[in-house]
Amino acid sequence: MSQEQLGAMIGMSDHSYISKVESGEEIPNLARLLDIADALDVNVGQLLKGISKASSKTQGSDSESDGQ
Repeated sequence: MSQEQLGAMIGMSDHSYISKVESGEEIPNLARLLDIADALDVNVGQLLKGISKASSKTQGSDSESDGQ
């Protein structure tokens, strides 16, 4: 499923919304998280677990690039 398709499934006319959520530029509210989870046929906990893992990886790579 493309980002555009997912955006359309949750009623977002801004085709870049999902990209912004994935990159951390946009923080979805609870209602939007529920819409995304429903469209992907997962529960919100699974979405948040994925966000937590991605955040940890990003923070780890930032530390490495800082020489820490």
